[in-house]
Amino acid sequence: MLKEKDFKKMAELLRKGSTMLNKACPVCNSPLFKFKNEDVFCPICNKKVVIVKEEGGMVKKNNHISVENLKYTKEPVLSNYSEVTKKLENILINKLKWLLKKLEDEDQIKNLESYSITLLNFLNLIEKLRKKEL
Repeated sequence: MLKEKDFKKMAELLRKGSTMLNKACPVCNSPLFKFKNEDVFCPICNKKVVIVKEEGGMVKKNNHISVENLKYTKEPVLSNYSEVTKKLENILINKLKWLLKKLEDEDQIKNLESYSITLLNFLNLIEKLRKKEL
């Protein structure tokens, strides 16, 4: 989701004479811009985008994002969502255990607060994963 700073960055590009295209970045889905020198650019990813006319999928090369035929689909990006969420849940649980050990030995208030906030965020994320809200 775009933030206010992203909109300000795009507005600045327009003020400087670039053109907003009717194509979106294949990585972040934000609008692409074209500079006067004909370079296509994603202001959010901060990368040059190369549009290729050949058949195929997205290719990343030389720190540029190449887009081939810009095809979009409603299919999920992840082929096995439940497998990925289960793996993420296991990672979060392991990190929770690690943080709990750190919390036990901690005596600095600032660190206690930081660990507590992180623990709550992890717990909320696990709860959302289990409810399949992500």
